[in-house]
Amino acid sequence: VTAVQLLEAGGTKALNDKTLPPDVRLELLHMLAELHDNLDLREAADRLASEALKLAREVHGATSEKYVYALVDWALTLPQRGKARESDAALLEAITLMEGNGLRHVESYPVALYQYGYNANLSGNLPAALTYLKRSVAAFEASHRDHSMRSIALRWLGNTYSVMEDFANAEIQHRASSV
Repeated sequence: VTAVQLLEAGGTKALNDKTLPPDVRLELLHMLAELHDNLDLREAADRLASEALKLAREVHGATSEKYVYALVDWALTLPQRGKARESDAALLEAITLMEGNGLRHVESYPVALYQYGYNANLSGNLPAALTYLKRSVAAFEASHRDHSMRSIALRWLGNTYSVMEDFANAEIQHRASSV
């Protein structure tokens, strides 16, 4: 039995096992979705993340931090499968929920802003990319300075400035990403 087969069996069990306490099942679904995604098992990752999203909404409500986390987590899996529009819609929903419910301090907030900016950059919408990447960096600085994605957001902000031929700001962001 390979590690992938064990992981797939665990994912199937997590999807079908309704006897686990909801928060335990929710954490398990998140963890398994991330592991599947890391191994390029995208369809399974999407099923697990979708189930986590559904469970978080049912158990904690559509304005809860756990639902927002599940929404962002799911949105992060979509671009690799060519579902950038769905990712953007989920990210905007999550950003709106966090801003409207006093959740700008949660880890999901700068991550969602980053991913939306990154998606915009890849689609060529540089003004949106610049706006959301700046907001992401500001949110990381305000609440999650040590988060591993902070430096990635700074690098992508620098890349966006470079494409826009604003090399002075690009250099500032690239230097800040290594601090």
